[in-house]
Amino acid sequence: MSVTLRSFILSLLLIIAAAIFYRWSAMQQTVPREEILERYPSFTAVGFSGDNFDADGRLIHHVEAQSVVYYKNRGLLNMVKPYGIYYNYPDPQSRRQEPWQLTADEGSMVMGQEAQLKGHVTMTPLFENPEITSAETAYLHFDLEKNLITTPDKITITGPNFVNYGTGLKADLTEKKIYLGDPHARYEPD
Repeated sequence: MSVTLRSFILSLLLIIAAAIFYRWSAMQQTVPREEILERYPSFTAVGFSGDNFDADGRLIHHVEAQSVVYYKNRGLLNMVKPYGIYYNYPDPQSRRQEPWQLTADEGSMVMGQEAQLKGHVTMTPLFENPEITSAETAYLHFDLEKNLITTPDKITITGPNFVNYGTGLKADLTEKKIYLGDPHARYEPD
């Protein structure tokens, strides 16, 4: 065999070996689909607006945000400057609703389970004759399954003729009961 034929055969064998090695190494570096879904968001949005309905077709959440990152596999929304309306239905059989507006600097929501709001959190009722006209705190946790709002931080609750300050809020929206640790109230007659 001549030198040129040997060189050609050796080159061909090296090219085949390199192709096999390249293919094998590419297969080794493939990231599983589950890991991709866990690591990367399903979508990101700027100027987000969305609604969430229950099984009976009643509107339960309206959410807007400056920007949103959504992870589908966790049902997780991370939001900047969220603005939301939570529609509370005191009577499950009725369409009568008591909507509450919630705003914050940032927030996250696991769909149907919980929401957390941070930084200048404000809650305002959007229905007639509420007992509370606003509530403000730095952090808020909203358990959507139990209809329970909690915060360990200081909170200011304002009503038609009172202002109440305290820490350790626990508000049960179903029972319409509010528990506040270390309360300090100021009542203002009409």
